[in-house]
Amino acid sequence: MNLNPEQQALVANHLDVVAQVIRYNIRANENVQGLGYDDLYQEGCVALCRAALTFGGSVQFKTYAQAVVKNQLIDHCRQALRAYAQTVPLEASADLSFEDDPLPSEALAALAQAKLRYAGVTRLGMEAMELKIKGYSGTEIAALYGAKPNEVGAWISRARQKLLRDEEFLAAVC
Repeated sequence: MNLNPEQQALVANHLDVVAQVIRYNIRANENVQGLGYDDLYQEGCVALCRAALTFGGSVQFKTYAQAVVKNQLIDHCRQALRAYAQTVPLEASADLSFEDDPLPSEALAALAQAKLRYAGVTRLGMEAMELKIKGYSGTEIAALYGAKPNEVGAWISRARQKLLRDEEFLAAVC
């Protein structure tokens, strides 16, 4: 990124935005690669530079920068957690055993397709459902996302409600 002197000044004068966004919106987790405070701060600084490059002047820079940094850090955290979930071996949960009654592959494929149509909490719930199917417990999923177990349960509940009204999903599994 090549910043002109004006953009460099914007970044230098607003470095506190990165620390504020991390403090109020992101949970650093030193046990997950890429989610330590220093990693998050570095990623936030890159986002701040991107905000300076794309700033149009219609609002105050600090307001614009906070939104850009927050969104980029959330995306970064999701990518890091997905990579972490794929590499960390976890014991199968005792309350979820699909060995005797395996879930049909059509249902898994339908869930994966449905997940592409949703965002936010609903999508998180569908990701949590996939992890549950793989044998993760709610507590383990919560640890992966840096959330509380009851939040994971709420995500799954929201996703379930949406899936029960999703005609495309229901047609694929029924």
